[in-house]
Amino acid sequence: MTGASGNAKVNLFDRLGDSFSFPVTLTNHSDEDVTFADAAQCAKLAGIRSSDELLELACRYVTAAFGKEPVRIFQMTGGTFSVDFADESWYIFSVDPLTLTTEETVSAPADLLNPPQLPDGAYSLAVLEEWAQNDFEQKYGETPSRVITMLQQDGTVRVVFEVEQAPELEAKYSIDPVTGTGSSTDGTAVDLPQTGCNDPAEFLLMLLAVLMLPAGLLCLRRSRRSRI
Repeated sequence: MTGASGNAKVNLFDRLGDSFSFPVTLTNHSDEDVTFADAAQCAKLAGIRSSDELLELACRYVTAAFGKEPVRIFQMTGGTFSVDFADESWYIFSVDPLTLTTEETVSAPADLLNPPQLPDGAYSLAVLEEWAQNDFEQKYGETPSRVITMLQQDGTVRVVFEVEQAPELEAKYSIDPVTGTGSSTDGTAVDLPQTGCNDPAEFLLMLLAVLMLPAGLLCLRRSRRSRI
């Protein structure tokens, strides 16, 4: 190794195994200072996951973030993974093997050790994606060539629309999965239960459920009083 930084290699030969230790003497023959990694950095390096472990963690994270299991996921180079789903959609992301976090271009920072979870009472990702696409097509009069729907670490849902024939129409929706409301990248308010639901029967059932909520709470309150 030459210079102030670089890589040094040691041929282990018959010392290969599950664990081993041996003394090493390093002599600096240059006139430049050499800095070695501190103990904390060495500990991080020792915690790097194997390729199989990274694949397992990535698969668990992708399943939670997309609400569907991938049919194929493989490690391309380094910490970059390619994901294919049964509906022919795909996704590529990179992860830091030390921190196991990633910052994709279409989502907020993610943590492979803590996959996101939909809150109680939330709409499914499939329903939100369908409603969001209906809302997008009504507003812009274009059918997106690709839609990416992901659950974020903070519990919100990000829906990204890509329009191949009109790149200027590409947009991102940030949605509360419980209320179905949110905003787009241009600051426009989004109310998917109103603008995205095209099924009258489904809308009426949803409206009926909302209207019956106060009655249910009243019955619950009376039930508690009767027990007292």
